[in-house]
Amino acid sequence: MSCAKEIRPIIGELNKFNEMELLDFTLKVFKEDLKLKNAVKKIYNKYVENGRDYRKST
Repeated sequence: MSCAKEIRPIIGELNKFNEMELLDFTLKVFKEDLKLKNAVKKIYNKYVENGRDYRKST
């Protein structure tokens, strides 16, 4: 099976979530890995700084 055939269903599922939901989920999944957690937090904070704070719109 080609890589694309394996990845397409996963991408389809991920597209059901908005970006902030994925970031929140990623924080939960990788909370044990400090480097990944910090990287995701940096991305999250950039979104908030750029006025993309989803918490204000919900």
